[in-house]
Amino acid sequence: MLKAFRKKAKLFIWVAAGSFIAFIGLQWGMNITGRTNRSPLEMGVIAEVNGEPISSFEYQNEVTRLARMEAETLEETELSEEKLEDIRDRAFDALVARKLSEQEVRRRKIDVTDEEVLNVIRYSPPREFFEMEDFQTEGEFDFEKYQQFITDRQSLPFLVDYERRIREALPLQKLQLLVISSAKVTPEEVRDEYRRRNEQIEVQYVLLRPDVAEVGEVSDEAIEEYYETHRDELEEPEKALVSYVFFEKKPSEDDEQSVKDRIEEVYEEAVSGASFEELAIYYSEDPGTGPQGGDLDWVSKGSMVKEFEDVVFSLKTGEISKPFMTPFGWHIAKVDGRKGDQVKARHILLRVRPSAETLENMRNEIRLFMEDAHALGFEGAALKHSLESNDTQEFSLNTGYIPGIGSSSELTEFVRDHSAGAVSYPVAKGDRYYILKVVRKTSKRIPPLEGLRDRIRKRVEIEGQKSRAAHTAAQLYEEIVGGSSLQAVAKSHNLTVEKTQPFTKFGTLPKILPQSEFFGAAFALDEGEVSAPVETEQGYFIIEVTKRLAIDEQEFEEVKQTLNAELLQREQQQIYASWIEHLRTVAKIEDYRRRLF
Repeated sequence: MLKAFRKKAKLFIWVAAGSFIAFIGLQWGMNITGRTNRSPLEMGVIAEVNGEPISSFEYQNEVTRLARMEAETLEETELSEEKLEDIRDRAFDALVARKLSEQEVRRRKIDVTDEEVLNVIRYSPPREFFEMEDFQTEGEFDFEKYQQFITDRQSLPFLVDYERRIREALPLQKLQLLVISSAKVTPEEVRDEYRRRNEQIEVQYVLLRPDVAEVGEVSDEAIEEYYETHRDELEEPEKALVSYVFFEKKPSEDDEQSVKDRIEEVYEEAVSGASFEELAIYYSEDPGTGPQGGDLDWVSKGSMVKEFEDVVFSLKTGEISKPFMTPFGWHIAKVDGRKGDQVKARHILLRVRPSAETLENMRNEIRLFMEDAHALGFEGAALKHSLESNDTQEFSLNTGYIPGIGSSSELTEFVRDHSAGAVSYPVAKGDRYYILKVVRKTSKRIPPLEGLRDRIRKRVEIEGQKSRAAHTAAQLYEEIVGGSSLQAVAKSHNLTVEKTQPFTKFGTLPKILPQSEFFGAAFALDEGEVSAPVETEQGYFIIEVTKRLAIDEQEFEEVKQTLNAELLQREQQQIYASWIEHLRTVAKIEDYRRRLF
């Protein structure tokens, strides 16, 4: 669906490019000559769930939708590769979950009756209708206007489309209700959750900071002892330096012209009277909409990539566009209807991608390079093939990251398993194929003591300060257990007792770091109880609860229904997620995202 196209072309472009990086992992052991069968990816399929396909178009749209939400939440125009990788995995998981749910609907023979569909049409208007002025009176949605609309004969095209959408969605909703029907929340759980969020306490505390604890000068003997007893911590990981070349997987000029010629031919058929729906079924390379005659449903202005939006919203009802390009390829679009700022559109998509001949030429070029690399050496082969040989900085083999290439466990494992001089097999990452040579490797080693002396001295000082602070804190606590008050003990050790205003477990305090262990320890105490030393990033706290405030019973009564609904929804989500995870464990899921051929 094009509903998830980016509103801003610039933002969409990096999302589209980023998602293409997901298609990684060349299985080089396959036959590289004379191959005529097209891979699932080449046919627009990124995965199969129990034999049923998930299209690359569905996947791209879900990635784009999630990336847009993430960018808007973070108020960023670009997302890091790490965030994009997480978004791609979330999109994949969501599509797999939907496919599993659809299969379960069929297995359980869940259906909807005509009466159920009619009830939804009558009493549940589409969400977008609530924002349309045609259905509002004095700025509020007018249900009577909606009733008039659905009884108008001219609304029949909408009703037919809305019925189709309901028949698709309602079985999934009924399945979800069946799965989550066991969820329940008790009144005690609601009250406990309200208390957990809103209960307030007041405390007084002392803090023993390690950085003010006095320790003597670190001796050479202490440094040497630390060196011998912490060798695992001081060990430097295996490192390497590599050279690499890359080949880009991209359509040739002939490929681009061929697709342009094909879309022109399809366009001529469309404007000559052929059924647009039948042409889409026959020609469109969008697996998500092609089988439905290119139906994109109702799309809103501002929800599509600019290149598509500019064309579709310029068309009149019934008009067919000339061929045009988007990041997905060449399109022809047709508008079947309009309402407000929405259009009901169809499209035919022909993707611009490397032809079998282009891919074969690239494979042959890589094969020749590999032969020359063994005959002439890596550098000689790069020179012969006019490829730039790039040298990395020395990098750790623990991270899986190679400078200039990025994260690649496959290449990192090759470097880890081979000696200097070894040349890797081709590995695909994004739209490139990398071949590298191991230039130098440095084994794991423990550096000589002299090179670490200053660093060890600082570590010993810090550990000595922490130990001194911990010892003092334990001594104070023993005195309190023995009958002294926190105030008296603090005074005898020249420490300041800090007192807080009322605060909640998830609140903040001026002198306490957020999410500190301080908060959990404090709320675990009864009124008047003193904690044992609590170790935190700031140092060691000794905490006494001076007052525990009762919850606001009136406010609880006002919010308990809302809180109950929230907890019930959480429980339902957990049940449904566990159920989906069970389906995944027994399903046959083929993920083709990392297979280019």
